[in-house]
Amino acid sequence: MQSDAFASVKNLDNARKLDKPAGGGSRPVPAVVAALARCVSIALRTAPSQKPVVTHPIGSYHRHLVSTYLNREPLKTISLSKYLHGYPQDTQAFHVRGQRGEAVLVLLRVSASAYDRETYPTAGFVCFIASDDPELTTRLLAHVPRDCRLVFKLAGEADRVAVAKVFDLRRTTSFLSFTGQGPAGSCEADLPRPVTGDLSPEAWSLFEARGYARDWLMPLLAADSAFVVEARHEGAAVSVCFAFQNSGDLWEVGGLSTRPDARRKGHAARVVCAAFAELERRGLQGRYVVEETNQPSLQLARALGLRHALTLTHFLTLAPVESGLVPEDA
Repeated sequence: MQSDAFASVKNLDNARKLDKPAGGGSRPVPAVVAALARCVSIALRTAPSQKPVVTHPIGSYHRHLVSTYLNREPLKTISLSKYLHGYPQDTQAFHVRGQRGEAVLVLLRVSASAYDRETYPTAGFVCFIASDDPELTTRLLAHVPRDCRLVFKLAGEADRVAVAKVFDLRRTTSFLSFTGQGPAGSCEADLPRPVTGDLSPEAWSLFEARGYARDWLMPLLAADSAFVVEARHEGAAVSVCFAFQNSGDLWEVGGLSTRPDARRKGHAARVVCAAFAELERRGLQGRYVVEETNQPSLQLARALGLRHALTLTHFLTLAPVESGLVPEDA
């Protein structure tokens, strides 16, 4: 369910666009005043303290600050960039700055993400945080909705400690990201070629067995924002994976699925190697994402010489802790 505070920010941003004077500059106008009043009123009703909480709209300058910060270390902040890039209508970003650096919060509606809808059906938003300092993380939490359950996906222990002071958290899982400059030497010869057109029925069956739907992958293939690699044996696909654009030149290799009777025969290694080789040929950077419980894929990443770059841990909120947090203008 969409929070009122989330909606009020968008209404305020729209009002500012509609009422901007034709000659430039700014002036008080009824639509802006009304939208601002609604924003402050909602914040006062939903804040966990008696202090007024003002949520600030994101204009082009604010988006520039967010983008600049996330591009500073793209591998460490890729989850935030990925969802801002892929779900622009379902995300909201907040930026704060202090003496010890900067921090960014991205809110993603759970309803927009197939994985999160299935995994966290009782939650309203996913919260991603990239921060230089725990105090900045704490400041960002004042922008987090309080009228629904939340999922926090955090990359650092310092952020977890800061969030746990405000929300009661339950750890659910984590995903490890690996990166590399290309396939290991043993995989360089006779690699499968990438596919961007029609996939074989066997390939679709393997993807769908892992929960990847055609209506998600096919538009990416058609837009040249993804490709598939199939390892074939006796004329049929026995192992597959895909690579798709996360943001800019950073692409994700995932969806690895191998037919049970074809496992432990090197097919999975060949398709992953082929995906990284194709990304390297295009001048792109690849990352391989594995859930912590998937031991075969973790062993594969290490066997191929891929380097661990990031662990993103998921936490589901049980209930907010009473706190006097008040948002500050970034």
